[in-house]
Amino acid sequence: FEELDAAGEWFHNATTGMLYYIPATAAERTDLLQGTALAEVSVHPMVLSVRGTPSQPAKDITINNVNVTHTMPTYLSDYEVPSGGDWSVHRGAAIFVDGAENVTISQVGFDQVGGNGVFFSNYVKHSKVASSTFWRVGDSAYLVAGSTKLALGDTATTPEYNEFTGNLIDTVGVYMKQTSCFFKAVTHANTITSNVCYNGPRAGINFNDGFMGGDLLEGNLIFNMVRETGDHGTFNSWDRRDWIWPCPNSPDEFCMKPAVSRLRHNMFLGPAGWNVDHDDGSSQYESTFNTVYTGGFKYRDGDYRNMTSNLMIQAQPWFQVTGFPLDYFVNNTMVASPEVCGPTNLGALTGTTYATISSEPFTAKQPLDNQCDQGTNTTMTWDQLASTIRSLWPASSQ
Repeated sequence: FEELDAAGEWFHNATTGMLYYIPATAAERTDLLQGTALAEVSVHPMVLSVRGTPSQPAKDITINNVNVTHTMPTYLSDYEVPSGGDWSVHRGAAIFVDGAENVTISQVGFDQVGGNGVFFSNYVKHSKVASSTFWRVGDSAYLVAGSTKLALGDTATTPEYNEFTGNLIDTVGVYMKQTSCFFKAVTHANTITSNVCYNGPRAGINFNDGFMGGDLLEGNLIFNMVRETGDHGTFNSWDRRDWIWPCPNSPDEFCMKPAVSRLRHNMFLGPAGWNVDHDDGSSQYESTFNTVYTGGFKYRDGDYRNMTSNLMIQAQPWFQVTGFPLDYFVNNTMVASPEVCGPTNLGALTGTTYATISSEPFTAKQPLDNQCDQGTNTTMTWDQLASTIRSLWPASSQ
Protein backbone atom coordinates (compact mmCIF):
# COMPACT_ATOMS: atom_id res chain seq x y z
CA PHE A 1 0.00 0.00 0.00
CA GLU A 2 2.76 2.41 0.88
CA GLU A 3 4.18 2.10 -2.67
CA LEU A 4 1.07 3.61 -4.28
CA ASP A 5 2.48 6.85 -5.62
CA ALA A 6 1.54 7.14 -9.31
CA ALA A 7 -1.62 7.50 -11.36
CA GLY A 8 -3.08 4.18 -12.48
CA GLU A 9 -1.53 2.11 -9.67
CA TRP A 10 -3.64 -0.10 -7.43
CA PHE A 11 -3.33 -2.33 -4.37
CA HIS A 12 -5.69 -5.04 -3.11
CA ASN A 13 -5.67 -5.79 0.61
CA ALA A 14 -6.53 -9.49 0.68
CA THR A 15 -7.28 -9.40 4.41
CA THR A 16 -9.83 -6.61 4.36
CA GLY A 17 -10.97 -7.03 0.75
CA MET A 18 -10.34 -3.34 0.12
CA LEU A 19 -9.12 -2.22 -3.34
CA TYR A 20 -7.10 1.00 -3.42
CA TYR A 21 -6.68 2.81 -6.75
CA ILE A 22 -5.16 6.11 -7.85
CA PRO A 23 -7.21 7.48 -10.77
CA ALA A 24 -5.31 7.73 -14.06
CA THR A 25 -7.39 10.65 -15.38
CA ALA A 26 -9.53 13.49 -14.07
CA ALA A 27 -12.60 11.79 -15.55
CA GLU A 28 -11.87 8.61 -13.58
CA ARG A 29 -11.50 10.67 -10.40
CA THR A 30 -14.88 12.29 -11.01
CA ASP A 31 -16.54 8.91 -11.62
CA LEU A 32 -15.04 7.51 -8.44
CA LEU A 33 -16.18 10.45 -6.34
CA GLN A 34 -19.68 10.27 -7.83
CA GLY A 35 -19.90 6.51 -7.37
CA THR A 36 -20.37 5.85 -11.09
CA ALA A 37 -16.98 4.23 -11.81
CA LEU A 38 -16.99 0.74 -13.36
CA ALA A 39 -14.33 -1.77 -12.29
CA GLU A 40 -13.84 -4.83 -14.51
CA VAL A 41 -11.87 -7.87 -13.35
CA SER A 42 -10.64 -10.74 -15.52
CA VAL A 43 -12.05 -14.09 -14.40
CA HIS A 44 -11.63 -16.32 -17.48
CA PRO A 45 -8.24 -17.46 -18.84
CA MET A 46 -9.82 -18.76 -22.05
CA VAL A 47 -12.29 -17.18 -24.48
CA LEU A 48 -12.68 -19.97 -27.02
CA SER A 49 -11.82 -23.68 -26.99
CA VAL A 50 -11.94 -25.80 -30.16
CA ARG A 51 -11.74 -29.51 -29.31
CA GLY A 52 -12.09 -32.77 -31.18
CA THR A 53 -10.22 -36.06 -31.45
CA PRO A 54 -7.85 -37.48 -34.07
CA SER A 55 -10.65 -39.75 -35.31
CA GLN A 56 -13.33 -37.04 -35.14
CA PRO A 57 -11.54 -33.72 -35.43
CA ALA A 58 -13.20 -30.35 -35.31
CA LYS A 59 -12.64 -28.98 -38.79
CA ASP A 60 -13.14 -26.14 -41.24
CA ILE A 61 -13.54 -23.41 -38.62
CA THR A 62 -12.70 -19.73 -39.20
CA ILE A 63 -12.35 -17.15 -36.43
CA ASN A 64 -12.11 -13.76 -38.09
CA ASN A 65 -12.14 -10.05 -37.30
CA VAL A 66 -12.75 -10.09 -33.55
CA ASN A 67 -10.90 -8.72 -30.52
CA VAL A 68 -9.84 -10.83 -27.56
CA THR A 69 -8.85 -8.87 -24.49
CA HIS A 70 -8.06 -9.01 -20.79
CA THR A 71 -8.18 -12.74 -20.14
CA MET A 72 -7.02 -13.81 -16.70
CA PRO A 73 -3.28 -14.30 -16.07
CA THR A 74 -2.22 -17.95 -15.83
CA TYR A 75 1.20 -17.71 -14.18
CA LEU A 76 -0.10 -19.51 -11.06
CA SER A 77 -1.65 -22.32 -13.13
CA ASP A 78 -0.09 -25.66 -14.05
CA TYR A 79 2.97 -25.61 -16.31
CA GLU A 80 4.64 -28.56 -18.01
CA VAL A 81 7.98 -29.33 -19.66
CA PRO A 82 6.91 -30.49 -23.14
CA SER A 83 10.32 -31.68 -24.39
CA GLY A 84 14.08 -31.43 -23.93
CA GLY A 85 14.49 -27.65 -24.04
CA ASP A 86 14.73 -25.33 -21.06
CA TRP A 87 11.18 -24.03 -21.11
CA SER A 88 7.99 -24.99 -19.37
CA VAL A 89 4.64 -23.84 -20.76
CA HIS A 90 1.02 -23.57 -19.71
CA ARG A 91 -1.08 -25.74 -22.03
CA GLY A 92 -3.87 -23.23 -22.38
CA ALA A 93 -4.54 -19.91 -24.10
CA ALA A 94 -7.14 -17.28 -24.89
CA ILE A 95 -7.91 -19.40 -27.97
CA PHE A 96 -7.06 -23.08 -27.46
CA VAL A 97 -7.24 -25.70 -30.22
CA ASP A 98 -6.81 -29.47 -29.71
CA GLY A 99 -7.99 -32.20 -32.07
CA ALA A 100 -8.70 -30.14 -35.16
CA GLU A 101 -8.04 -29.64 -38.85
CA ASN A 102 -8.26 -26.57 -41.06
CA VAL A 103 -8.81 -24.00 -38.33
CA THR A 104 -8.07 -20.42 -39.40
CA ILE A 105 -7.59 -17.56 -36.94
CA SER A 106 -7.24 -14.33 -38.89
CA GLN A 107 -7.47 -10.60 -38.25
CA VAL A 108 -7.93 -11.18 -34.54
CA GLY A 109 -6.67 -8.57 -32.09
CA PHE A 110 -5.20 -10.01 -28.89
CA ASP A 111 -5.14 -7.09 -26.47
CA GLN A 112 -3.41 -7.67 -23.13
CA VAL A 113 -4.42 -11.31 -22.73
CA GLY A 114 -3.15 -12.51 -19.36
CA GLY A 115 -1.66 -15.83 -20.52
CA ASN A 116 -0.91 -17.28 -23.95
CA GLY A 117 -2.61 -15.91 -27.05
CA VAL A 118 -3.13 -19.04 -29.18
CA PHE A 119 -2.20 -22.67 -28.44
CA PHE A 120 -2.34 -25.48 -31.03
CA SER A 121 -2.14 -28.64 -28.92
CA ASN A 122 -1.58 -32.27 -29.94
CA TYR A 123 -3.60 -33.22 -33.03
CA VAL A 124 -3.87 -29.98 -35.01
CA LYS A 125 -3.19 -30.05 -38.75
CA HIS A 126 -3.32 -27.62 -41.69
CA SER A 127 -4.37 -24.74 -39.47
CA LYS A 128 -3.12 -21.18 -39.28
CA VAL A 129 -2.88 -17.91 -37.39
CA ALA A 130 -2.69 -15.05 -39.90
CA SER A 131 -2.84 -11.25 -40.12
CA SER A 132 -3.48 -10.88 -36.38
CA THR A 133 -2.05 -8.55 -33.75
CA PHE A 134 -0.78 -9.35 -30.28
CA TRP A 135 -0.11 -6.57 -27.77
CA ARG A 136 1.29 -6.96 -24.24
CA VAL A 137 0.74 -10.70 -23.98
CA GLY A 138 1.13 -12.19 -20.49
CA ASP A 139 2.94 -15.33 -21.73
CA SER A 140 3.66 -16.27 -25.37
CA ALA A 141 1.76 -15.10 -28.44
CA TYR A 142 1.47 -18.44 -30.27
CA LEU A 143 2.47 -21.94 -29.21
CA VAL A 144 2.25 -25.25 -31.02
CA ALA A 145 3.11 -28.32 -28.97
CA GLY A 146 2.36 -32.01 -29.06
CA SER A 147 3.00 -34.91 -26.73
CA THR A 148 4.49 -38.37 -27.06
CA LYS A 149 4.54 -41.65 -25.23
CA LEU A 150 8.18 -42.01 -24.23
CA ALA A 151 10.28 -41.65 -27.42
CA LEU A 152 7.67 -42.71 -29.97
CA GLY A 153 6.52 -39.88 -32.19
CA ASP A 154 2.86 -40.31 -33.08
CA THR A 155 1.15 -38.03 -35.59
CA ALA A 156 -2.12 -38.53 -33.69
CA THR A 157 -0.75 -36.44 -30.81
CA THR A 158 1.63 -34.06 -32.60
CA PRO A 159 0.69 -30.98 -34.62
CA GLU A 160 1.92 -30.74 -38.22
CA TYR A 161 1.66 -28.53 -41.31
CA ASN A 162 0.47 -25.42 -39.49
CA GLU A 163 1.16 -21.77 -40.37
CA PHE A 164 1.86 -18.54 -38.47
CA THR A 165 2.00 -15.76 -41.04
CA GLY A 166 1.66 -12.00 -41.38
CA ASN A 167 1.21 -11.26 -37.67
CA LEU A 168 2.36 -8.28 -35.60
CA ILE A 169 3.53 -9.07 -32.07
CA ASP A 170 4.39 -6.15 -29.79
CA THR A 171 5.53 -7.25 -26.33
CA VAL A 172 5.30 -10.74 -24.90
CA GLY A 173 6.20 -12.06 -21.46
CA VAL A 174 4.54 -9.35 -19.41
CA TYR A 175 4.20 -11.86 -16.54
CA MET A 176 6.11 -15.01 -17.48
CA LYS A 177 9.68 -14.74 -18.73
CA GLN A 178 10.23 -18.09 -20.50
CA THR A 179 8.06 -16.78 -23.33
CA SER A 180 8.30 -15.82 -26.99
CA CYS A 181 6.34 -14.69 -30.05
CA PHE A 182 6.42 -18.26 -31.40
CA PHE A 183 7.15 -21.45 -29.46
CA LYS A 184 7.18 -25.01 -30.75
CA ALA A 185 7.76 -28.41 -29.14
CA VAL A 186 7.10 -31.96 -30.39
CA THR A 187 5.72 -30.74 -33.70
CA HIS A 188 7.01 -30.55 -37.23
CA ALA A 189 6.58 -28.98 -40.67
CA ASN A 190 5.51 -25.57 -39.35
CA THR A 191 5.67 -22.47 -41.55
CA ILE A 192 6.47 -19.17 -39.81
CA THR A 193 6.57 -16.36 -42.35
CA SER A 194 6.32 -12.57 -42.68
CA ASN A 195 5.81 -11.81 -38.99
CA VAL A 196 7.06 -8.80 -37.04
CA CYS A 197 8.04 -9.65 -33.47
CA TYR A 198 9.60 -7.33 -30.91
CA ASN A 199 9.90 -6.58 -27.18
CA GLY A 200 10.25 -9.66 -24.99
CA PRO A 201 12.26 -11.14 -22.14
CA ARG A 202 13.65 -14.18 -24.00
CA ALA A 203 13.80 -15.48 -27.58
CA GLY A 204 11.50 -14.10 -30.25
CA ILE A 205 11.31 -17.55 -31.85
CA ASN A 206 12.01 -20.66 -29.77
CA PHE A 207 12.33 -24.17 -31.18
CA ASN A 208 12.33 -26.21 -27.96
CA ASP A 209 13.41 -29.37 -29.85
CA GLY A 210 14.07 -30.66 -33.35
CA PHE A 211 11.55 -33.54 -33.30
CA MET A 212 10.83 -34.52 -36.94
CA GLY A 213 12.06 -31.19 -38.34
CA GLY A 214 10.97 -29.72 -41.65
CA ASP A 215 10.09 -26.25 -40.30
CA LEU A 216 10.41 -23.04 -42.32
CA LEU A 217 11.19 -19.64 -40.79
CA GLU A 218 11.16 -17.05 -43.58
CA GLY A 219 10.81 -13.30 -44.02
CA ASN A 220 10.41 -12.45 -40.33
CA LEU A 221 11.62 -9.27 -38.63
CA ILE A 222 12.58 -9.93 -35.00
CA PHE A 223 14.22 -7.40 -32.69
CA ASN A 224 14.59 -6.09 -29.14
CA MET A 225 14.35 -9.53 -27.54
CA VAL A 226 16.27 -11.14 -24.63
CA ARG A 227 15.67 -7.94 -22.63
CA GLU A 228 15.36 -9.52 -19.18
CA THR A 229 17.58 -12.62 -19.38
CA GLY A 230 20.86 -13.78 -20.93
CA ASP A 231 22.62 -16.63 -22.76
CA HIS A 232 19.90 -16.79 -25.39
CA GLY A 233 19.13 -15.52 -28.87
CA THR A 234 16.61 -13.62 -30.95
CA PHE A 235 16.16 -17.10 -32.44
CA ASN A 236 16.88 -20.04 -30.15
CA SER A 237 16.85 -23.79 -30.67
CA TRP A 238 17.59 -26.92 -28.66
CA ASP A 239 17.56 -30.61 -29.53
CA ARG A 240 18.60 -32.59 -26.49
CA ARG A 241 16.63 -35.79 -26.98
CA ASP A 242 15.76 -38.27 -29.72
CA TRP A 243 12.49 -39.66 -30.99
CA ILE A 244 11.58 -42.43 -33.40
CA TRP A 245 8.63 -42.49 -35.78
CA PRO A 246 7.38 -44.61 -38.69
CA CYS A 247 9.38 -43.66 -41.79
CA PRO A 248 7.18 -41.73 -44.26
CA ASN A 249 8.11 -43.94 -47.20
CA SER A 250 8.55 -47.18 -45.23
CA PRO A 251 5.97 -47.23 -42.42
CA ASP A 252 7.14 -50.64 -41.23
CA GLU A 253 10.51 -49.11 -40.37
CA PHE A 254 11.45 -46.40 -37.88
CA CYS A 255 13.28 -43.15 -38.57
CA MET A 256 14.97 -40.80 -36.13
CA LYS A 257 16.78 -38.20 -38.26
CA PRO A 258 14.83 -34.93 -38.52
CA ALA A 259 14.17 -33.31 -41.86
CA VAL A 260 16.14 -30.11 -42.46
CA SER A 261 14.63 -26.93 -41.01
CA ARG A 262 15.33 -23.70 -42.87
CA LEU A 263 15.90 -20.14 -41.69
CA ARG A 264 16.01 -17.81 -44.69
CA HIS A 265 15.46 -14.15 -45.57
CA ASN A 266 14.93 -13.14 -41.92
CA MET A 267 16.22 -10.09 -40.06
CA PHE A 268 17.57 -10.90 -36.59
CA LEU A 269 18.38 -7.59 -34.92
CA GLY A 270 20.17 -7.49 -31.58
CA PRO A 271 21.42 -6.85 -29.07
CA ALA A 272 20.27 -10.25 -27.90
CA GLY A 273 23.17 -12.31 -26.59
CA TRP A 274 23.94 -14.81 -29.32
CA ASN A 275 21.23 -13.38 -31.59
CA VAL A 276 20.92 -16.68 -33.49
CA ASP A 277 21.51 -19.44 -30.97
CA HIS A 278 21.71 -23.04 -32.17
CA ASP A 279 22.20 -24.40 -28.67
CA ASP A 280 22.61 -27.88 -27.21
CA GLY A 281 22.15 -30.56 -29.85
CA SER A 282 20.50 -28.35 -32.48
CA SER A 283 20.80 -30.29 -35.74
CA GLN A 284 19.64 -30.25 -39.34
CA TYR A 285 19.51 -26.49 -40.00
CA GLU A 286 20.15 -24.44 -43.11
CA SER A 287 20.42 -20.68 -42.57
CA THR A 288 20.61 -18.64 -45.77
CA PHE A 289 20.12 -15.03 -46.90
CA ASN A 290 19.50 -13.71 -43.38
CA THR A 291 20.58 -10.37 -41.93
CA VAL A 292 22.14 -10.67 -38.46
CA TYR A 293 22.88 -7.38 -36.70
CA THR A 294 25.06 -7.47 -33.56
CA GLY A 295 25.67 -10.47 -31.38
CA GLY A 296 26.61 -13.85 -32.71
CA PHE A 297 25.54 -16.89 -34.67
CA LYS A 298 26.23 -19.82 -32.38
CA TYR A 299 27.00 -23.38 -33.36
CA ARG A 300 27.02 -25.66 -30.36
CA ASP A 301 27.07 -29.49 -30.38
CA GLY A 302 24.87 -30.88 -33.14
CA ASP A 303 24.89 -32.34 -36.63
CA TYR A 304 24.66 -30.40 -39.90
CA ARG A 305 24.32 -26.64 -39.59
CA ASN A 306 24.87 -24.80 -42.86
CA MET A 307 25.16 -21.00 -42.78
CA THR A 308 25.55 -19.70 -46.33
CA SER A 309 25.12 -16.30 -48.05
CA ASN A 310 24.13 -14.31 -44.96
CA LEU A 311 24.90 -10.70 -44.07
CA MET A 312 26.42 -10.19 -40.62
CA ILE A 313 26.83 -6.64 -39.28
CA GLN A 314 28.94 -6.26 -36.15
CA ALA A 315 28.35 -9.96 -35.61
CA GLN A 316 30.28 -13.20 -35.94
CA PRO A 317 29.88 -16.98 -35.76
CA TRP A 318 30.80 -18.84 -32.59
CA PHE A 319 31.90 -22.46 -32.81
CA GLN A 320 31.57 -23.56 -29.21
CA VAL A 321 32.16 -27.31 -29.49
CA THR A 322 34.59 -29.00 -31.87
CA GLY A 323 34.26 -32.36 -33.59
CA PHE A 324 31.29 -31.70 -35.87
CA PRO A 325 32.46 -31.94 -39.50
CA LEU A 326 29.05 -31.18 -40.98
CA ASP A 327 29.04 -27.53 -39.94
CA TYR A 328 29.46 -25.01 -42.76
CA PHE A 329 30.14 -21.26 -42.94
CA VAL A 330 30.26 -20.34 -46.62
CA ASN A 331 30.06 -17.13 -48.70
CA ASN A 332 28.89 -14.86 -45.91
CA THR A 333 29.47 -11.09 -45.82
CA MET A 334 30.88 -9.61 -42.61
CA VAL A 335 30.42 -5.84 -42.16
CA ALA A 336 32.44 -4.17 -39.40
CA SER A 337 32.93 -7.63 -37.95
CA PRO A 338 35.98 -9.59 -36.77
CA GLU A 339 37.72 -12.28 -38.77
CA VAL A 340 36.04 -15.67 -38.92
CA CYS A 341 37.95 -18.50 -37.29
CA GLY A 342 36.89 -21.97 -36.31
CA PRO A 343 37.93 -25.58 -35.73
CA THR A 344 39.99 -27.21 -38.47
CA ASN A 345 37.49 -30.06 -38.88
CA LEU A 346 34.53 -27.94 -40.04
CA GLY A 347 32.82 -29.08 -43.21
CA ALA A 348 33.75 -25.75 -44.80
CA LEU A 349 34.89 -22.30 -43.70
CA THR A 350 35.35 -20.33 -46.89
CA GLY A 351 34.25 -17.48 -49.15
CA THR A 352 33.91 -14.79 -46.46
CA THR A 353 33.77 -11.17 -47.61
CA TYR A 354 35.09 -8.72 -45.02
CA ALA A 355 33.49 -5.32 -45.68
CA THR A 356 34.30 -1.92 -44.25
CA ILE A 357 31.92 1.02 -44.62
CA SER A 358 33.67 3.54 -46.86
CA SER A 359 33.13 6.44 -44.44
CA GLU A 360 35.04 4.54 -41.76
CA PRO A 361 38.82 4.09 -41.65
CA PHE A 362 39.71 1.12 -43.89
CA THR A 363 41.75 -1.58 -42.23
CA ALA A 364 42.34 -4.63 -44.38
CA LYS A 365 42.34 -7.95 -42.60
CA GLN A 366 45.85 -9.20 -42.05
CA PRO A 367 46.86 -12.71 -43.15
CA LEU A 368 45.17 -15.17 -40.82
CA ASP A 369 46.25 -18.54 -39.54
CA ASN A 370 44.93 -21.76 -41.08
CA GLN A 371 41.95 -21.92 -38.72
CA CYS A 372 40.56 -18.68 -40.14
CA ASP A 373 39.00 -17.82 -43.48
CA GLN A 374 41.31 -15.49 -45.41
CA GLY A 375 38.33 -14.28 -47.43
CA THR A 376 38.43 -11.06 -49.43
CA ASN A 377 38.51 -7.43 -48.31
CA THR A 378 36.18 -4.78 -49.72
CA THR A 379 34.49 -1.49 -48.93
CA MET A 380 30.86 -0.47 -49.32
CA THR A 381 28.88 2.72 -48.85
CA TRP A 382 25.91 3.02 -46.55
CA ASP A 383 23.68 2.97 -49.63
CA GLN A 384 25.30 -0.24 -50.82
CA LEU A 385 24.75 -1.79 -47.39
CA ALA A 386 21.08 -0.78 -47.49
CA SER A 387 20.76 -2.25 -50.97
CA THR A 388 22.32 -5.51 -49.77
CA ILE A 389 19.85 -5.72 -46.90
CA ARG A 390 16.93 -5.13 -49.26
CA SER A 391 18.19 -7.82 -51.61
CA LEU A 392 18.05 -10.37 -48.79
CA TRP A 393 14.48 -9.46 -47.83
CA PRO A 394 11.83 -11.55 -49.66
CA ALA A 395 9.96 -9.59 -52.33
CA SER A 396 6.59 -10.58 -50.82
CA SER A 397 7.49 -8.74 -47.58
CA GLN A 398 8.83 -5.50 -49.10
